[in-house]
Amino acid sequence: MLLVIEDPNLRFVWPRDRAILPAMGSSSLKRENSSILMQSYNPEVLGCRQSFNRSQLLFLIICIEDRMLRDLQFDYSYDTNFDEDVVGKFYEPALSESTSYKRMAGFFRSSSLAVAAEGISNFIENGGVMEVVTCPYFSDEDIKMINSVTSESEVDHILGNVLSRELTPENIAEEHVEAMGWMLAHGNLKIRVVLVKRESGEFFIEDLFHNKVGILSDGENIVVFSGSINESSSGWETNIEEFDVFCDWRDSPERIDKKVAYFDKYWELGESKRKVTKELPDAVKEKWIKSVPRDKESLKIFKKRNSGSVRLRGYQIVAIDNWFANHCHGIFNMATGTGKTLTAIHAVKKLLEQIREKFILIVAVPLQHLIDDPWIKTLDSEVSKERKLTIIRAFNNSKTWLREAKDALVNYTYGITDNITLVTTYDTLSSDNFINFVKPIKGKKIIVADEVHNSGSNKYRDGLLEDYDYRLGLSATPARYLDDDGTNFIQTYFDKEVYTFTLQRAISEINPDTGKTYLTPYNYYPIFVQINDDELKKYQQYNSKLAKYQDKEELTSFEKSCIEGLLINRSRIIKNAASKLTSLTDLLPNYKEKGILDHCLIYCSDGKDSEDDNIRSRERVVMELNKLWVPCRKFTAEEKNTERQEILHEFSIGNIKVIVAIKCLDEGVDVPATRNAIIMASTGNPREYIQRRGRVLRRYDDKEYANIYDFVVIPRDYSPDLDSECQIFTNEYKRFKEFSDYSLNKDENGLLIQKIIDKFSINIEEGE
Repeated sequence: MLLVIEDPNLRFVWPRDRAILPAMGSSSLKRENSSILMQSYNPEVLGCRQSFNRSQLLFLIICIEDRMLRDLQFDYSYDTNFDEDVVGKFYEPALSESTSYKRMAGFFRSSSLAVAAEGISNFIENGGVMEVVTCPYFSDEDIKMINSVTSESEVDHILGNVLSRELTPENIAEEHVEAMGWMLAHGNLKIRVVLVKRESGEFFIEDLFHNKVGILSDGENIVVFSGSINESSSGWETNIEEFDVFCDWRDSPERIDKKVAYFDKYWELGESKRKVTKELPDAVKEKWIKSVPRDKESLKIFKKRNSGSVRLRGYQIVAIDNWFANHCHGIFNMATGTGKTLTAIHAVKKLLEQIREKFILIVAVPLQHLIDDPWIKTLDSEVSKERKLTIIRAFNNSKTWLREAKDALVNYTYGITDNITLVTTYDTLSSDNFINFVKPIKGKKIIVADEVHNSGSNKYRDGLLEDYDYRLGLSATPARYLDDDGTNFIQTYFDKEVYTFTLQRAISEINPDTGKTYLTPYNYYPIFVQINDDELKKYQQYNSKLAKYQDKEELTSFEKSCIEGLLINRSRIIKNAASKLTSLTDLLPNYKEKGILDHCLIYCSDGKDSEDDNIRSRERVVMELNKLWVPCRKFTAEEKNTERQEILHEFSIGNIKVIVAIKCLDEGVDVPATRNAIIMASTGNPREYIQRRGRVLRRYDDKEYANIYDFVVIPRDYSPDLDSECQIFTNEYKRFKEFSDYSLNKDENGLLIQKIIDKFSINIEEGE
C-alpha cells in the first residue's frame, strides 16, 4: 500500500515496525530492535510521534508493512491444559501489537506482566494504555470495617490499606511490579476497583466481582477474550483455564460490542445496581510509583529483554573476574542454588572468547543424570550459539562414547572442527580409556569439576591430569570429610578458592532482580529421638576399636583408612536408629493433616527395617505413606534417568506429594518445588547435610519459606553408658547448630537444645 501525503503541517502516529520512506531526504536513522528505517531532512526522529512541516520535507510516501492485530492467527478458543504455550501463542503477540488493553478480572496480579515480559515491554513502547477493573482480596476483618464506617473517605482509607499489603519494598523491587509502577506514573496504566454491594447496603466476603474479559485494540481492530482466566501468573501459566477469542474482522460484532459496553459500565465511577466502582487510592499510587525509575529503558523488564541471553548477577561476574585474575585456576565455593553451573559456563565462555586456537573442554560430574541437565543443556544455550561445541556424552560403556570421541578427533585433527567437549562422570574421567584418549591431544585443555570434593578421593585423583591448562572446581562444600589428604590435593590442584558465596549470605541478601533473597529462608524443627540398648552396644564396640589408634603419634595410610571406615560404620548406627522410623510413622498422619507432606522430600537411610529385616527403611516409609493415600515415589540409583525426570516433573506439579530418597538427591539435582524436608538419616558428614538443606532452599514460584524436620539423637535418662550417648549427642549437635543458626526460629531452637545440654551436663566442645 502506498500513500502520498502533501500537507503544510502534518502530524501522524506511525506504528511500531512501520517503514517510513519519504520521497526526498538526505539523512537516515535505523532504530535498533526493529525494522524501522526513516529518511528525512530532520534526523531527530526518535519517538513514535513526530511533527513534519513543509520546511522539513515536501511529502512522505508511507509504506505500510508492519503486523497489526488482524494479521495474527488466533484460535477461536484456548485451554491451558490442552493448548501449549498459551502465553506465547496469544497473550504476548496480542499485547505486542496493541495500543489499548481493557481488562476485567476477578483477581489482578502484577505477576501477569512477568509471564509476558516481551509483550508488555512492546505494549509500553507502543504507547499503550491498560485499563483494569478488578476486585481486591478482602479478609473478614476488612469487610467488618467497611460495613462499620459511613463516609466514602473512610472506605477509601480501608481500601488503601488492603491494597498496600502487597506493596512491600521487596515486591516493588520485582521487575513486573516495577513495570506496573512506571505505567501508573506515566499514564499507561489505570486501575479501578469494584466492590459488590447487596440491596441491604452491606458488603459480604463471599460476594465477588468475578467477570473475566479482556479487550485489546491497535486503533483499527479489536480482539476480545472471555472465559475463566484471571490476570495473574497462575491464571496464564499454572491453573487449568479456558477462554474464547472474538476478532472484529471475523466474528459477530454484536458479541464484541456488548463486551465493550459492559466494560465501560463497570469502568464508570460510582454505584450502579450492585457494583460500586472506585478509583485506586492516591496513597497506593504514590507508594507504588515513588520507587520506580524515570527512564523507561531503566526498567528491569526492558533490560532483561535486551540482554540477548541470561544476564549474570553481580556476584557471578565478580567470581569470573577472580578466576581470570588467578590465571583461570580456582574453586567457586558457592551455596547450593546460587548459580554455580551458570557462573562456570560463563567463565568458560569468556575464556573461549580469548582462545582462538583448538581446545578440548572436559566437564566432570558425580552422577550421570547431571550430564544432560544442567550441563549439556546450558552449554548449548549459553555457549554453542557463539562458538559451536562438539559435545560428547562420555560415561558407562567405553565402546560407545570412545568410538564417538575418536570420530570427533579425526575432524578435530584435520581442522574440520576446532574443539572436542566431553561431559563425563568422575568414574569415566579417571579411567584408563579416558586418560589415554585425552593426553595425546594437542591444543588448550580445560577442566570444569562439578561437585569438586569428589575429585579428591584416591579413586578419582588420577583423572586430574597436569595436562589441563585451565582448571575450575565447583562446590558448596569443597572440603572432604575425614580426608585431609584429599582436601589438600584439591586445594593444590585447583590452587585456591577464588570466590565464596555463603549460605548465610544467600538467605539474607536481596537479589535485585527479584526483590527477594537468593535462597528461601527456612524454619528448622528438630525431632528428638533416642537409641536402644542394642544400638548402644554396637556403638561401644566401634569405640573400643577406635581406641587402639588414639595413642599413635603417626598413622600409616592403611591405618587412616581403617579409622575412616570405623567412623563411617559407627555413624551408620545413629543414621539407622530404629526410633526414627517409629517416630516418623507416628507423626505422618499429623503431618498429612497439616500439609507438611505436600512437596516434601524424605531422606531415609539405606538400612534395614528393625521390624522386618526383609525390607529396607525407604520401602517401609513408602508403605506408611501408601497407607495414608499420600502419592509418593522413591528416588534412588535403581530408577533410570528418564524415570527420574518424570518423577521430578510430577513432583513439581503436585501429582506426587512426597519423594523418598537416599543419596541421589544430595548433589546437583534441582528440586526447587520442595517446601518441606524430613531428614531421617544423616551422617556426620557436613557435605551431606549441607547439600540436603540446599535442595529445599531453592527459589520457586510463590515459595516464601521452607521447613526442615530433622531427627536428632539425644541421651536417654537412664542410660547404661551416658558418656557414649553424650558423645553421640555432641556429634549430632554439630548438624543441629549448622541448621539452627541460619533458621528463622533460631531462638526457639536455642532454648530447646540448651535444656538438653544442661540436663545431662554435656560439654559440647567434645566429640569427634
